[in-house]
Amino acid sequence: MATDADALDLLREHDVLATKRAPFEPLWNELAERVMPSAARVGRRALPSSRGDEVYDATAMNAVPRFAAALESMLVPRASRWHELIASGPRASKDQGVARWLHDLTTRLFRLRYGGRATLPQALHETFLSLGVFGTGIVSIEDVPGETIRYRSVPLQECHLAEGADGLVDTLHRRYALTARQAAAAFGRDLPARIQKLAETEPHREVDLLHVVMPAQGVDPRRRDWRGMPFASVHLLPAERAVVRRAGYRTFPFAVSRYLTSPGDVYGTGPAMLSAPFILLLARAQRSLIVAANRNAEPAWLTHDDDLPPPILTPNALNPGWLDPQGNPLIRPLASESRWDLAEWLFAHWREGVDNAFLGRLFLILEQTPQMTATEVLERVREKGALLAPTAGRQQTELLEPLIARELDILGAAGLLDDMPDVLKAEGGAVDVHYDGPLARAQSEEEVGRILSVAERLATIAQYDPGAVQAIDWREAARHVALGSGLPPALVRTVEQLAAMDAAAKDAAETQAAATAAPGLAGAVKDLAQARSVGGLAA
Repeated sequence: MATDADALDLLREHDVLATKRAPFEPLWNELAERVMPSAARVGRRALPSSRGDEVYDATAMNAVPRFAAALESMLVPRASRWHELIASGPRASKDQGVARWLHDLTTRLFRLRYGGRATLPQALHETFLSLGVFGTGIVSIEDVPGETIRYRSVPLQECHLAEGADGLVDTLHRRYALTARQAAAAFGRDLPARIQKLAETEPHREVDLLHVVMPAQGVDPRRRDWRGMPFASVHLLPAERAVVRRAGYRTFPFAVSRYLTSPGDVYGTGPAMLSAPFILLLARAQRSLIVAANRNAEPAWLTHDDDLPPPILTPNALNPGWLDPQGNPLIRPLASESRWDLAEWLFAHWREGVDNAFLGRLFLILEQTPQMTATEVLERVREKGALLAPTAGRQQTELLEPLIARELDILGAAGLLDDMPDVLKAEGGAVDVHYDGPLARAQSEEEVGRILSVAERLATIAQYDPGAVQAIDWREAARHVALGSGLPPALVRTVEQLAAMDAAAKDAAETQAAATAAPGLAGAVKDLAQARSVGGLAA
């Protein structure tokens, strides 16, 4: 076990990160109680009584799962390939063998993610839920012997974050709890004797732990253990001030995504936070409306000041004496002056604000009516891609790219990758990710739309000047349309392949022309020879 000094340094750093996170926690708590009660509380353990008692309006609560499902279907749809690996080097990117190798590797990744025991779909969905409520979602990608890769969504409540110089999260402190029995199974004899004994006497007693993952210092690249890895992993017991395990990672094992960030903020701002005024107003106004409705249904009563007994308000009851000699009632309900029409207008306005924050209208922008033309549909696709570009870009950079890099690292270390083509190896294995989900295609539809629009206009010009269409490289335009429409790069011929095909076609045409001309040429030679022969005889 490491010295207490090591644990004290990490605990002091953890206190700094906790102080930086503290300003976010009150709003997180208030939103969690009204939008996702299962996530309350942040900053301390969930209270058993936190069952959504503060939920008086379900607008945001219903919007969160719709937002998560829509984001998942647009970015990482389960039923289709949402990305391809492509070579980025100048030579490898033109090599069809490399393209096929990367295509097969992408296929292997998708089988791994969505196989029988895969946990990625659930982890991503839970991450998008957290993104919608708290603006920050975290996925762990762990190398598990016998399972290859295990994906898990990590609750933000347990995590404290710090960024590196590139603005991406590279430090994560996870404060969590295990039962004494679980801790003994995970750490064995590395635990202090007190915890080992607790596992025997009170196995279900919880033990607090802190897991720190951060860039390692003093890395020795010659070492093959954790001392030679770029990221350090330390498990410690805060109460004991003792480190119980040290390890390391070749790549950061978490993909931390933010929805929106402000300068200087490590934690993101999500749709629930953006619409917090509407959510809180709806909750408070709905509560007041419920009270007013109860008063309207069971109003207070105004009575004549006399000695009559209280009236009986049950159905068909008789109340003698409560009419004056002229037949006027001596009791009447206290009328409510509530403006129900104004309340409904306000509620509709606030709910619209919540719906807009969760991109409800934007995700429905492609709803096609019978009156829409194909051009209008294409225009809506381009509009959708432009409006969602910031969301897609951040999720690709902070969530998907780290996830893919971590997967490739685990597969490579496990020896599960086929031999890399020499051309790709010579360029350092440089690989890019080409995203091919519905949202990525919606963004690329702008270029496709421009090409098709130009083609349509040139068709009109060609009626007057057929040669005008030669101003465009139609083969290259066709490649852009194919790629922009989602066709895998491995299935689209490169410029070099097209040039080779043209050369082969030209050679074939010349050969055919020569073959076609050969009989006539042979006949002419024969006739000439015969003419010369006859001429010789005549002479």
